[in-house]
Amino acid sequence: MCSQLWGCSFGLLQGLPLPFCRKHLPKRDERLTLKDEQGVESETLYLALKNGLSAGWRGFAIQHNLVDGDCLVFELINRTTFKVYIIRQSSYYER
Repeated sequence: MCSQLWGCSFGLLQGLPLPFCRKHLPKRDERLTLKDEQGVESETLYLALKNGLSAGWRGFAIQHNLVDGDCLVFELINRTTFKVYIIRQSSYYER
């Protein structure tokens, strides 16, 4: 398993770190599964040449009410499935 912390993007593409993609993700475009903390699965398209998540990503962001400043932890649990943990921006300041 491998985990990586990324910021959230609301565009059509959620970019991923190039070194991570090269080491762990498919070399060609492929459908990936995003599994949230409740086990709900969403499908997205990984674009290998763009190192990012495309079709399905925006829907995942909307479905999970992601806002600017939220952080995501992506845990690669197999070659085509990420467990996604959401750290809300609002929780940074809670004490």
